[in-house]
Amino acid sequence: MRRIVLIALVLTAVLAVPVAERRATAAVIPMSVADLALQAPVCLRGQVIDARAAWTPDGAMIYTTYTIQRSETLIGQVPDLVLVRVPGGDLNGIHIRNGEAPSYIVGEEVVCFLEPEAGLPSYRTFGWFQGKFTILGGWVRELLTTPYDSLRQDILEAAANR
Repeated sequence: MRRIVLIALVLTAVLAVPVAERRATAAVIPMSVADLALQAPVCLRGQVIDARAAWTPDGAMIYTTYTIQRSETLIGQVPDLVLVRVPGGDLNGIHIRNGEAPSYIVGEEVVCFLEPEAGLPSYRTFGWFQGKFTILGGWVRELLTTPYDSLRQDILEAAANR
């Protein structure tokens, strides 16, 4: 009986060590529109007019740089043409995807929360996929029953509390 108890204690200790060392992490921290508006340096509305995929200088990853023609600035200041760099893309028959990265499509109208990329002339989407919304016929696709005007108002109200 002692032997069984001893084995059980040893197994418990061995199995508990990896669990104790694991940290609870999430790939993407959930953020509301208000959270995004309070924290993102930039928010704009615009149309995606170009997409160009390229390898990183070390050849380890493909990034796609999207050009967005700004039609309205909701937070911060940005030029008329904004470059947004997203990990992943299609290049020479190679397809790389990042599940947390937003999907931009040339021709779509978007509202996106952005932050500048250090040392680069481009921005990245703040909050990953949560920081990009598609506008279709005046409605926000990702929010189903929300018209753009309501999203805009929510962003401006939250940004006023910065």
